[in-house]
Amino acid sequence: MYSQKTISAAANKIEANFPITLREYTPEEVDHWVERINSAIDRNSNKDNPRLTRGLEQDEMDFMTNERFMTKISYPYFATRYCWIKPDKGGEQKVRFWESQELLLNVISELEDAHKPVLIMLLKARQIGASTVAETILAHKCMTAFGTNSLIAADEPKQSAFLFNMLLRVLNRLPFWLRPHVEHKVKGTELFFDRLDSSIFVDSGNKRVGGVGQGKTFQNGHLSEMATWEDSKMVEEDLIPAVLSGMSPNMFFIMESTAKGYNHWRRWWIASKKDNFHGFVPVFIPWWSIKEKYAADPTGGWSPSSAITLVADNLKQVGVDLTRKQMYWWDRTYASYNETNRLNAFYAEYAGSDKEAFQLGGQSIFPISVIQELRQSALLKTRKMAAVYSIQNKGEIK
Repeated sequence: MYSQKTISAAANKIEANFPITLREYTPEEVDHWVERINSAIDRNSNKDNPRLTRGLEQDEMDFMTNERFMTKISYPYFATRYCWIKPDKGGEQKVRFWESQELLLNVISELEDAHKPVLIMLLKARQIGASTVAETILAHKCMTAFGTNSLIAADEPKQSAFLFNMLLRVLNRLPFWLRPHVEHKVKGTELFFDRLDSSIFVDSGNKRVGGVGQGKTFQNGHLSEMATWEDSKMVEEDLIPAVLSGMSPNMFFIMESTAKGYNHWRRWWIASKKDNFHGFVPVFIPWWSIKEKYAADPTGGWSPSSAITLVADNLKQVGVDLTRKQMYWWDRTYASYNETNRLNAFYAEYAGSDKEAFQLGGQSIFPISVIQELRQSALLKTRKMAAVYSIQNKGEIK
C-alpha cells in the first residue's frame, strides 16, 4: 500500500487472478479520463448516485476497473492522482510530495515492509506537510479498510475541524466510481461508511468534558499539536490503550507536534527514542528538509550572518549542503523572531534537530541567541556536547 515492494506484490497477485494488466496512468492522463467519464453524467442527478446520459464505452469501463485496483493497492498513486488539497497560496491542486513528506513516507514504507503497525511519533518543524500525508492516508483507509474506526483530533476544536475538512475535500473530489458510500454524517464530528462498516470520528484534546474518543477502539488516527494538549494523563491512560487494543499490521496511527519546551511531549519523545513508548517510532523532520518551502531569493548585497554560517558548517559535516536561498530564508526569519524576542518560538518551529527543538523551545534567563551560538560552536569542534551544566542554589556549577 505504501512501499513499492508491497504495491508490486499486490499488483502481481491481482494480475494472476484477474484478466487485467495494471497500468499507472500519469496525473494528466487520469484528468483526461475522469473528465471524459464525467461528461456522461446528468448534471441534475444526485452526485452520490448519478444518472448517466449515455452508456459507458468499454475503454472507459476498463479505465475505471484499473483505477479501482490501483488506488486500492497504492497510496502514492491514489494521493498524486486523486487527492485535491488547498495549498498555502490558495486554490486547489493535487498532492505533490515535498522532500519532507517523502521522508515520512519512507518510514511508513519501512514499517510496512517489516509487517509492523505504523505507529509514529513525529517531531517536526512547522508546516512540513505531515497533516496532508495523515489526512490523505485516512481518506485512503476510508476506501480500503473494512470494519475500522479512525480518529482525527487536534488540541482545539477549530484545528480538528480544519483537519477533518482536509479529509472531506479529498472524499468530495473523488469521482463517483471511487467515492465510498456514506450512510450518515454528524456535522464536523462523524462519518459512517455503511458498506465498509467503518467510521471516522472527530474530537479535540483540550475540551472541558470527557476524554478523546471515549469508549471506542481505534485502528487508525491522526493526533495533532500534541505538545499543547493539556491532559496528557488522559492520552496515556485512556486513549493510547484504546489504540493498542486494536493493534494489527494494517494499523496507521500518527501523533505529531512541534516542540514546546520541557513537557509531556518531550518525555514521550525521549521514551520513544529508547523504544519504550508503546511501539511508537520516533521521526524528526527538520526545517532544512523542505527545500521548496523554506527558501527565498536573496536581496542584493546580502551576505550570510555568523549564525547561519555556523548552522551551515555543522550541517555540511553530516552531508547536508544548504542552498543560498535556504540560508537567506533562515537569516531573514531568524531576524524577524529575534526582533520581537521570540527566538525560543523560532527554534521550536524551525528546529534543525530534536535537541535544538526542545532545549531552545522554552524561555531562558540567558539570551537564546547566545545559547545557540555556543551549542553550534561546540558541535562544530567536537560533534557532540562536552557536558550539560546547571546553576545550583549556592552559585556553583555542576
